Amino acid sequence: MFYNSLVNDYKKVAFMLTIKEVAQAANVSVATVSRVLNHDKRVALKTKEHVLKVVKELDYTPNTLGRNLRVSATKKILVLLPSVFNQFFSSVMQGIEESVQTRGYQVMMSTTRSDPQIEQSYIEFLYNKSIDGIIFFNSEQTPEAIDRLSKKYPITFCISSLEGAKASTVTIDNVRAAYDAVSSLIQAGHRKIALVYEPEALTESSGARATKGR
Repeated sequence: MFYNSLVNDYKKVAFMLTIKEVAQAANVSVATVSRVLNHDKRVALKTKEHVLKVVKELDYTPNTLGRNLRVSATKKILVLLPSVFNQFFSSVMQGIEESVQTRGYQVMMSTTRSDPQIEQSYIEFLYNKSIDGIIFFNSEQTPEAIDRLSKKYPITFCISSLEGAKASTVTIDNVRAAYDAVSSLIQAGHRKIALVYEPEALTESSGARATKGR
């Protein structure tokens, strides 16, 4: 019998079995073995018991490293910035790196130049599991696209938010900050007040609204 022969052969040889070989011995698909090992309730009890029996007979140990890679455990987080010429971005990046590294993660940084196509090419890294999550400093995606993305992957907005999107955001109240700054200047007797900023650093969802009517 093929199964008994395979068990005996593997017990004589000291090497790590693959899930494909376990599936072959159990006469089931690789997907079925994977579901059993991951405690998927969709597997029939009889099939589950059969697969577990084969796993025990073959003394099979799942490759946890490979499993982690497949379920996205790269320990890498991508930070997307519109540019690298903003000194404030640099100081925020330093804080991100310090926080992330203490948790055993690595930080990858890239610039999008506020180009939606460039941004989308980096988002693809999530799909192929090259990274675990993304921190956006801004985004050219639609709120709907960001919401769909946030339901499947860990993403966070930093400094600026995307109006209409429900993704988590870590930022300050730019509207209030601008209001307080302008109010302070007015109270000091100033009337001709100018605003100097980098175009990509001020979002319509927050900073731009803060200066309207001032």
